[in-house]
Amino acid sequence: MLKTVWRLAVTAAPLLCVLAASAQATPEIAAAYRAMAPLWQQVLAVTPRPASWTARRAELEDDATWTTLSPADRLAALQTETGRLRRELAHHRAIPARIERLGEGCVGPLRGCRVPAGGVLRGEDGIELRWQVQRGFTAEEGTSGGLVVFERRGRELRPLTWSFEGYDWQAPRLVEHDEGLLLAAIGFRAGSGHGNADLLYRRSGDAWREVELESWKLALLRHLPAGLGVWKASTMISPT
Repeated sequence: MLKTVWRLAVTAAPLLCVLAASAQATPEIAAAYRAMAPLWQQVLAVTPRPASWTARRAELEDDATWTTLSPADRLAALQTETGRLRRELAHHRAIPARIERLGEGCVGPLRGCRVPAGGVLRGEDGIELRWQVQRGFTAEEGTSGGLVVFERRGRELRPLTWSFEGYDWQAPRLVEHDEGLLLAAIGFRAGSGHGNADLLYRRSGDAWREVELESWKLALLRHLPAGLGVWKASTMISPT
């Protein structure tokens, strides 16, 4: 896991240089960048979704996009991402590193939380996963939902993945695939057009590796004809 985090951090380093250079435009932007930059490394060290967060950093720091933003929009983008990174760290702190059982009570950061669905997934080679779909709220985002998945390791359950970015979640599934066993979960973000919050993992040896599902958005924009964009995650329209 540590090797994966190091590799992701090194890959994104050139992008950070681009943003750092741009951040000199105003003292406010420079300060916002300095506040955000160390949070990336902290998140990559603890998140169960390092590939997704690296893709988000690449999208934020994409030079073609960054240069089109006004100073006010640049500052807002940095502040928004800083808030998301801090929430991710808070979510990590709320998830126990090990538990003996996953009962009917919520595990995680949501307040006023209840568990509308939960269950067990079993696969070959003794694989056993325990999961909860949650519904509650946070002070920052209001009513929210969550999904936590724990994997049995001996007599203990260890966190495999979690996300509180989806307003609603479907039960996760184990799927047999030519490239190995997959763990898939469909999540829906709150609001109109905010898209999915899906999770996907591939079993590799005795570990699970995240399959990143977000970089296609940046790649798509680069392949669209001039004057076209994607709005509300589904409709392609011309801004003119």
